[in-house]
Amino acid sequence: MREDQKKSRFQELRQRQQESGLSEAEQAELTLLIKEVEAAEASYLSPTTQRLRQERESLEDQNRCLEALVSRKEALARRLRDFLAEAQSLIP
Repeated sequence: MREDQKKSRFQELRQRQQESGLSEAEQAELTLLIKEVEAAEASYLSPTTQRLRQERESLEDQNRCLEALVSRKEALARRLRDFLAEAQSLIP
């Protein structure tokens, strides 16, 4: 069956399913068509899904690096405050 015929048949079965129900054979045919559509979508979306996964992992790595940098800066700020407080306490 050609793709345009499959699409037309799929739409016809879906409409009949909503309106009056399907026979067992028609339900099996619709189930098969749905599986074909899902497989095609998965194949089509796979590269994009993989790219998004890699981008997310990269962003998570960047976030971890930024969190470490923030922690180091906070520690440095504490050390500077302590140093300034000590220095000011030594001034008569």
